[in-house]
Amino acid sequence: MKIFLRILSAFLIVVGSVFLSFGAGHDDTLLITNYKVKHDLVGEEINIIQLSDFHNHELNYPNGNIIDMLESVEKDIVFLVGDLVDQFSDEEDLERISSILESLDVPIVFVRGNHEYYSPMMDPLTNLLLDYDVYILEDDCINLEIKGNALQIYGIHDPYREKIDENLNIDDVSPFLDEMLKNHPMDGNAINILLSHRPEFMPTYTKYKFDYVFSGHTHGGQINMVGIGVPIIMGQGLFPHYTRGMYVETYEDHTSTLFLGAGIGMSNQFQIRYRCPPEIVHVTLKSV
Repeated sequence: MKIFLRILSAFLIVVGSVFLSFGAGHDDTLLITNYKVKHDLVGEEINIIQLSDFHNHELNYPNGNIIDMLESVEKDIVFLVGDLVDQFSDEEDLERISSILESLDVPIVFVRGNHEYYSPMMDPLTNLLLDYDVYILEDDCINLEIKGNALQIYGIHDPYREKIDENLNIDDVSPFLDEMLKNHPMDGNAINILLSHRPEFMPTYTKYKFDYVFSGHTHGGQINMVGIGVPIIMGQGLFPHYTRGMYVETYEDHTSTLFLGAGIGMSNQFQIRYRCPPEIVHVTLKSV
C-alpha cells in the first residue's frame, strides 16, 4: 500500500507539473473563509482566526499581503495550529513569522504540527513565540475569558513526536487525550476547544465531546480535481474525508464542530495548488 501511495504521489506531482507548464490551475490567491456558528454559552460574539501550515511562504500573495488581510478581519483570539516551520526553514522565515505575530494584538495560542518536531528552527520558533507571549500548548490547556466568555482551550501534541522519539507510528490518540483530560477536566460552564494539527482523529475528538476543534495539516489536499475531488492526503489515504472546511459530528447527545483550514502555505516539495487556494479561517461564535 505504501508503494502504491508513493507511486500515486509521484503521478500527482507530474500532473501538477503539467498544469504549471501550461500556466493553468495553480492558484495561490489567499482567501478569508468565514464561518458563523452558535453556542448557548456565548454572550457577546467571539471572532477567532485560525492559521496553519505556513511552510516558508512569502508574506505577499497575488491578491495582497497577509498582514494587511489579517488586519482587515475582526478578531479576538488567534489559533496557530502547526507547521509554521519545517525542515527547510531558516532565519528569514522566522522574520516573516515575527512580522505576522507583531501585527496581532490579541491572545495567540499555538500547537505544534508534525514538521515542527524535525525542523532545525523549532527551538528558535519556540523562543520567538514566547517573546510575543504566545500560549504554547502540548497536552495542556489554558482558561481565557474573551469578551466575558469563558474559553477552555486544549492543545494536543502531534503524534510525530513519538515517531521522532520512539520510532512509533501512532494511530490512536485516546491515551494522550485521557491523560490530558485527567489533569485538566472539562469545564461544563466554559466553551471547550481543542487545537490539534491533525484532523483525521476527529471521530476520536468527537467522543471526548469537545465543542470545537481547529486543525490544519491537509493543505486542503493542494489538488482538487474536477469530478474527483481531493485524490489523496497522507494520513487518510485515497479520497480523504477531511480535506478543508467545517465538519459537524455528533456523539451521543453532543455535537462537535471541526474547522479545518487549507493552510497559508504549501508543501516545499510540491509547489502547486490546483482549485485549492490557501486560506485564513475566520470563525464567529454567536449567541443562540
